[in-house]
Amino acid sequence: MPEAGAIRPDGTVLGFDVGSRRIGVAIGTALGAGARAVAVINVHANGPDWVALDRVHKQW
Repeated sequence: MPEAGAIRPDGTVLGFDVGSRRIGVAIGTALGAGARAVAVINVHANGPDWVALDRVHKQW
């Protein structure tokens, strides 16, 4: 179950598919009725591209 405040009033959620080389970001519904890709963020040796992740989060 998503954390309180993690679901927007319109029922959408921001989801992350975290891998060792990339992080996929998608917007979907809280009920799991579908999702669409928003971004793919690269993960480097020193960790993810935090600036890019922050940008995607702020745009959401």
